Amino acid sequence: LKAAKIAWALLALLALAFLITALPGYWLRINGELAGHASAGYTSASKLSMIVSGGLSLVATVLSIGLAALLFKQSFENLAAMVISFYMLIYGVVFAGVLEVWISYWIGNSLLVDALQGLLLGSPTILLLAVFPNGRIVPDWMRWVTLASIPLSGVIFIIPPGDLWTLDNHVTLVLFLIWLVLLPGLGIYAQIFRYKKVSTPDERSQTKWVLFGFGLWSSYIVLSTPSFLYLSGLP
Repeated sequence: LKAAKIAWALLALLALAFLITALPGYWLRINGELAGHASAGYTSASKLSMIVSGGLSLVATVLSIGLAALLFKQSFENLAAMVISFYMLIYGVVFAGVLEVWISYWIGNSLLVDALQGLLLGSPTILLLAVFPNGRIVPDWMRWVTLASIPLSGVIFIIPPGDLWTLDNHVTLVLFLIWLVLLPGLGIYAQIFRYKKVSTPDERSQTKWVLFGFGLWSSYIVLSTPSFLYLSGLP
């Protein structure tokens, strides 16, 4: 537990460092000058849109880090709370928009963001579905699904996004579908199994809301990914 707390503290400091050092990028993005977001036809409406989206991104990041800190303080001894706390730290930076702005500002390669999102959130998401809400892995085979997601996330990371959309490359396409559809699907099934066979009434109430939110998020990822991959493969 002590090692986990030290790891959490280091990750929290890293998340705050990303947030603070991304602020200049948010300013450039608002003014239409950020690499990968610049536009010759930048208008006042575009600026307003960037202000709103940037504000929402920062709010989501602060809330995620705040929730992670609250779980760390109150319930870190519970494995499920520990996993959620780590997950919210990662989510707040990787998926709320901070990482995208940071990479665009400091590196200038926005395509790297999508690969990093899969690498950093894939396995933690599967683990969260395996242990929520009481910290025990249910069913037992979810431990193998979680372990399998680790090397698979690494493979997906090193494959260029455009190659995933190349129908001639069946191996990469199958691996990507396993990572995007099969593994999360098994995680959702595990939650349904836990809901019907294992969970207490209080745990079932928690599971309903988590599955609803995860379902909306997964639907967005599944629906938006094909268009991104197709556009990434264009010359």
